[in-house]
Amino acid sequence: ILLLGIPAGLILWNWSKELYGEKAAVLSLALFCLSPNILAHARVVTTDFASVVFSFSAAYFLWKFTLKPDLKHISPSALLWGLALSSKHTAIFYFFVFHLTALVLCRERKRFLLFAALQIPAIVFIINASYLFTEPVGGKFFKTDELYALPAAVRPVFVFFSRVLLL
Repeated sequence: ILLLGIPAGLILWNWSKELYGEKAAVLSLALFCLSPNILAHARVVTTDFASVVFSFSAAYFLWKFTLKPDLKHISPSALLWGLALSSKHTAIFYFFVFHLTALVLCRERKRFLLFAALQIPAIVFIINASYLFTEPVGGKFFKTDELYALPAAVRPVFVFFSRVLLL
């Protein structure tokens, strides 16, 4: 987990440099390295720090995508969002907030929406790969008698997701 701080610092430095210049990048990196939260939590083996690092890195590439919408920027973003969501599922909130913000910032909104939609299958695949494709969405959650207790109109949807390997 501690080694994740290195790419986080490098991306923070690069992002700061692109936005505000070399001096701001050095200051940002110094504040990052001396931050009590980073010093306290980067060494602890929990999912929190990994989630933050992957979400932050994904947000950087998403920001790059808003400046120049192409596969070169959205691909690493999708990979990193998949890793962020694999490490901690509450990163879904970051995902939605950052994507809504990026949609507002992006000049080519139709292209952004297309690439954002294409990101979803890649993210789902990465989450599945991190769990070694072991569990369908509803595999152990829906029992037969529980399914029959549902209204007939929605029952096929739950039956489908109990058999399909999505997350």
